[in-house]
Amino acid sequence: MASKSWSKKDAAVAVETDNAPDRSQCPPDEKVRALAKGDIVGDKMLERHVEECEWCAREYRDHAKDLEWNRFIGRSTKASYLVILAIVLFEIIRHVAKK
Repeated sequence: MASKSWSKKDAAVAVETDNAPDRSQCPPDEKVRALAKGDIVGDKMLERHVEECEWCAREYRDHAKDLEWNRFIGRSTKASYLVILAIVLFEIIRHVAKK
C-alpha cells in the first residue's frame, strides 16, 4: 500500500489521465464500504485486494473516515441533548425553588 495520502481531488485528476488503472478486477464500491464498516469479515480475497490495490485502499480509507465522522457526530449530538436536558432541569428546579 502506498504511503501517500490521497484526496477526492487526486482521484478525479487520476481518473482523467491515461494512466488510470484498469479497475475491471476491483470489487464494487459497496463491498469495500461493507468491509470498512465491518459488515464483511473473513473475506481474505477482498482484504488482500484492498491491501494491494491503491485505488481500493483509498476508497476503504475514505469509507472508514466517513464512518468515524458519522460516529463522532452521533456522539456529539447525544452529548448536546444531555447538556440541554441538564440546563432545562436546572431551570425547572431553580424556578420551583423560588416559589
